[in-house]
Amino acid sequence: MPVMRFLPKPTTMRSLGLVAALAIAATSPQALGAQQAPQSLAALLKRPVDATRELTAGDRKTGSLADASLMLDDSSRVELWYFRGTAGQRVTVRQRSEDFDPFMHIGLQGGDEPLVQNDDSEDDGVNSAAELTLPSDGVYVIIANAYDGEGRGAYTVSLEVRPPAAGMTGPFTPARITLRDAEPAQRLGRGLRFGSQLDARDGKMDDGTHFEVWYVQAAAGDTLQLRVESAQFAPALHVGLQGSGALLGEASGAPASALSVVVPQAGTYAIIVRGATPGATGSYVLEIGAAGGR
Repeated sequence: MPVMRFLPKPTTMRSLGLVAALAIAATSPQALGAQQAPQSLAALLKRPVDATRELTAGDRKTGSLADASLMLDDSSRVELWYFRGTAGQRVTVRQRSEDFDPFMHIGLQGGDEPLVQNDDSEDDGVNSAAELTLPSDGVYVIIANAYDGEGRGAYTVSLEVRPPAAGMTGPFTPARITLRDAEPAQRLGRGLRFGSQLDARDGKMDDGTHFEVWYVQAAAGDTLQLRVESAQFAPALHVGLQGSGALLGEASGAPASALSVVVPQAGTYAIIVRGATPGATGSYVLEIGAAGGR
């Protein structure tokens, strides 16, 4: 080993310390990466922002997963990228690679868990693409990962940004929220009874109340029978035609609120659940009746 010729003989405890120091200095970055402590997704989201790895709209950057990369707690390797956004912006993040199957997480910097994760959303069934409507202003973290924990190699990450859709910027009122595009994950069928939860991550209206919005298809003349109940807060309920900017009905009460609305035309209807008082959070149960038309 080349460093040995700089050591005096016989070897002393001082020289042994020098051997160790030189050995560490000579260790490859890959070897050092393999020895680092695994980190959770929450810990990665809380790492300080690296300004040299920030993306702006339209950017496409190249990275590489290697043994020297940060280690996730499942022993897979990751790299972090960042972008700044404002509430309501619609972003699309893509991670592509010819060397491994990409897997991606996106979360708010300083948060406790990712807001979205994605494996195979691209048309080729391998590369990742995640669409997200930003819930708040801030810095967002892209955690570039591989589906296979052994995945290594080059990849690209890109960022597209679209302005907020109608209803995604203030003033946040129930009527204005009906202007929003219906998210696929929030589309429901009738005849359902299911639980959800209001928390600090949910949107907030101008009066300080948190809300969630769900969507249901209905035909002209159908009756929407809605009921929301909660043991943790007094719930309020609103319903309106998606895209209209107007409400068909609203109710509030404790421990439950109920509405029965005859649908004037075929379309997608927004069901808004919120707390009746500012800052109210907790679990609730929403029931969507299955009554048909005339």
